[in-house]
Amino acid sequence: MARRWLLVTASALAIIALAPCVHAAPAAAEKPAGAVAGAPAKPDFRPGQEVKVEDTSLGQVGYYQVYLPPEYTPDRAWPAIFCYHGMGGSPTTWPFRQLLDGKGFVIIGMCYAGGNGGDAFRVTDQDTENARRLVAKLTEQLKLDRRQLFIGGFSMGGWITSIIGENAPTLWAAMAICGAGRNGAGRNPEAWRGRPVYIGVGEKDENHSAGEKANTFYRGKGARVTFETYPGKGHEVDTASKVFRDWLWDNGPLKQAKEDMDKARAAQTAGRLGQAYTLYKQASSVPGEHELCAEAAKAAEALAKDAEAALAAAKASAEKKEYAPATAAYGRLAATYRGCDFGQQAAKELAALKADPAVVGALEQSGINTSAKALEDQARAHEDAKDYAKAIELYEQYVARFEKADRFAEVKARLEALKSDKAIQATIRNTAADRDCRNWLGMADNFLKAGMKDRAREYLRKILDQYPDTEWGKQAKERMKKVE
Repeated sequence: MARRWLLVTASALAIIALAPCVHAAPAAAEKPAGAVAGAPAKPDFRPGQEVKVEDTSLGQVGYYQVYLPPEYTPDRAWPAIFCYHGMGGSPTTWPFRQLLDGKGFVIIGMCYAGGNGGDAFRVTDQDTENARRLVAKLTEQLKLDRRQLFIGGFSMGGWITSIIGENAPTLWAAMAICGAGRNGAGRNPEAWRGRPVYIGVGEKDENHSAGEKANTFYRGKGARVTFETYPGKGHEVDTASKVFRDWLWDNGPLKQAKEDMDKARAAQTAGRLGQAYTLYKQASSVPGEHELCAEAAKAAEALAKDAEAALAAAKASAEKKEYAPATAAYGRLAATYRGCDFGQQAAKELAALKADPAVVGALEQSGINTSAKALEDQARAHEDAKDYAKAIELYEQYVARFEKADRFAEVKARLEALKSDKAIQATIRNTAADRDCRNWLGMADNFLKAGMKDRAREYLRKILDQYPDTEWGKQAKERMKKVE
């Protein structure tokens, strides 16, 4: 099965590697679940299956493979690996599907525009554009997370991964080079500063030194390189490698889960519970047993429990025809849980209530009653304080403004009672006399102090004319003697 191949760089100055380029044949479970002819708009992608998708625009081979993990659902965005095969091979999801036990990632087995031989290196710019186009196409057909797109490959696929990875660095979150090194045709290695790169080669692989050189090169460019030698292995990938598997998880789903958790906590603190719930759910949906994901699931469950209780309370209010608190509650829930199912449910219930003529009428009446009650409470407070004049004034405003209020008749009757009560009317008059006389006498005293007797006399005369037989009249007479 093994055969040797000669890799020549774009500059044709040196032989990069001379190594066998074979890997284990795919197991029966790896065979395509079905073929889709003629590049249909929506291939029949199914969880747990690998599908061959024909697309002659990609070049000579003209098809690619798409594998969805068994737990795939369109409810969340998924990380994806674009996998490039070795020389003489064909589009495959190996070694990533085996390495990950088929979990957690969508895997796309890519073909080469220049065929599956050495000529592939001559048209890598077309492969770069094919990758861009296929990413755009598949993100329309599948729920792929553009923040978690990996590029990787074995042998020839590893060399070409370095080219496409450097020439389209913004497309990828991470790069995995297996059984190979860096090809000098890449044009932008500096773009990988601070970003994750995995390089794995067998201990007995003739490309091992090339892998070591790539490790040194990318580290020198500031990349976060994980370099692994597969003990005792030749030109192959150790699909049991924990280092490689952990690197994929830590730089993909788990990295994103940590970021989602931070954003979720911030959203929850800010009261954006719908956003927080969605982020917690997204963080919790990473397959496998991870402490962070369990924490996210617990937080999402708590928010869901609170939302369900609040929705139930709002529904109970609506069923009791307490429409004002029901609509207020639904409105708060729709805003607070915007962006998730609970917010949508609240918005739907709110819309249904507002579309019901009986509810609209009840809400209008409730609004009238609420405003009327506020004014009645003010009037009652003044009445309790024996400020009857102000109470009557407010009751009169009520009667003028709130004829449709439920308590209109009671309030009007109370107004009439106050106006017809002789004792209250006497109190009002005495209160008015006290208020007027106190003000007038104060003004008179001020003018006397200023030596303005004529002006003082005017205010004293008001008291003597209107309230001569009162204590105020007595004080006014005493002041008048000073004036005269």
